[in-house]
Amino acid sequence: MTSKIETFYDFRSPYAYFANYRVRRGKLGFAKNVEWVGRPIFIDVILNLQAGREPWAPYIDTLIQPKRTYLMADIRRMAEFYGAQKRCVWPDSRDSSSQTGGSNHALRTRRP
Repeated sequence: MTSKIETFYDFRSPYAYFANYRVRRGKLGFAKNVEWVGRPIFIDVILNLQAGREPWAPYIDTLIQPKRTYLMADIRRMAEFYGAQKRCVWPDSRDSSSQTGGSNHALRTRRP
């Protein structure tokens, strides 16, 4: 009998990314008969609603610099620990020959 684990995630969170990385490589210690079902969500909508704004309003990032610095260091540590890539894996959106053709605003503006 196969068991199903259903999760809801947004890859805006590096912790969700690393959990998915481990799950997809079978590194969480689950039995082979576990079906992992991931359901993507858009966390900005939830954060906007919690802050009393309209759901699709532009999200205002309130992360203070010391916390951001720690987060970035933590991401590097986790990538090294899990053997994951430390950089974006999608084509460079600034390259006109890439699949995105430079049209994906999120890929252009979220680069470190």
